[in-house]
Amino acid sequence: MSSYVDWSALGQVVLASVLVGAGLPALFALGLRGVFQAEGRIEERGSAGGDGSDVALAPPRRVLGTVTAVVCFVVVLAAVVGGIVLIVRS
Repeated sequence: MSSYVDWSALGQVVLASVLVGAGLPALFALGLRGVFQAEGRIEERGSAGGDGSDVALAPPRRVLGTVTAVVCFVVVLAAVVGGIVLIVRS
């Protein structure tokens, strides 16, 4: 173990930066996909005939898109508010 580097603290910083730096934007993008799915903007490709035409989304898929969007945006918002509170308190 090096007397110059605290490897445990370094690992915690790297893990936190990966989660916040890459995880939250990915979660936000997943939430945007849920919004587009809920609005019916995302369509499934292909049909039973195999001619490649677009097929509209069924209502259960739209509900799933709405739930996905809400959950993702709540988690992202909670992380942002938590970060602001952590900064203000210290």
